[in-house]
Amino acid sequence: MRICLLGYYGKNFGDLLMLSGILNSLYSEASVIDIISYDTLLKTAITAPLKKEINVYLSRSLELKKRISIYKSAEVIMWGGGSCFNDVDGTGAVKQMLLAKVVNPFIKIVYYGIGIDINNNWRHEFCLRIALVLADEFKVRDSISYAKVRNCNKVSLVKDPVYLNMNYFDSIKVEHNKSRLLIAYRNVNNYFPDRYKEYLVNFINGIRYIIEHHKFNDVVVFSCDYDYDMNDSCFIYESIKPFCNAIFFEDNSVSEICKLIASSSAVITGRLHVAVVANLFSRPFVLLNYSAKNLAFCEENGTIGRLIEYEELKDDDVLYRNLEL
Repeated sequence: MRICLLGYYGKNFGDLLMLSGILNSLYSEASVIDIISYDTLLKTAITAPLKKEINVYLSRSLELKKRISIYKSAEVIMWGGGSCFNDVDGTGAVKQMLLAKVVNPFIKIVYYGIGIDINNNWRHEFCLRIALVLADEFKVRDSISYAKVRNCNKVSLVKDPVYLNMNYFDSIKVEHNKSRLLIAYRNVNNYFPDRYKEYLVNFINGIRYIIEHHKFNDVVVFSCDYDYDMNDSCFIYESIKPFCNAIFFEDNSVSEICKLIASSSAVITGRLHVAVVANLFSRPFVLLNYSAKNLAFCEENGTIGRLIEYEELKDDDVLYRNLEL
């Protein structure tokens, strides 16, 4: 069996974690998997089962002839994980799904473990409706997404693809550092273009408040997405290091980041999957809210008190209060 997997896989911790779960838990009968990524994905970043042929292509560099060849030979084309329908940049690769169906009428089209965060973009809403017609399976990952499309009989609710890694999570054994604060900020300039700089400064003030009121042996900062978050992460690190023992964690391997989260005593993040992993290891966390997916996660896991709006960061003590140290 040959499948084609589409997604925003690259240097993002959450996306790579979802990809790992999909490759290791779904379509075990597939011997060849073609991954067409919308970001640069290194094969060395992929954790995949043995005896599978994994081919990786960057979508914007893939020639039409080769793309068509991949679609013709695949039995399944799947978008795996992530908020692939959203107001900012998410159309669910509907054009590619249409092309695949044209060149291979027998191909099965699947959306698995995806999120929907469309509120006021009618073009992206139109793409979503086309996808619902095209898809053989349409599996969403949270209740908010499900509410938007539940009237379609193809739609079902599944857990986020990250949870496909449960065997791996269960195998992680690390020493718990009872005095380590972990910070993984999320750049939000695409979501709050007029205020993202203000929010970043407010966030740093909130971290300084925590440092002043709680003794941590070290404060670890890491970039969850090299392209999007690195500049903000470096700025946060440089801003707090005069006031604490700050460490910038530069290892971007998924396994090492999971171990870092599991060993920390508290986690502050804007990245959903950092919060998901922290919750799995019962680590106190706060999650900044820029998307419905963050709200859905906290609602479904009974952690709504750990969700903070960016507007709330104007209060220096809000991170400290919600983290409940």
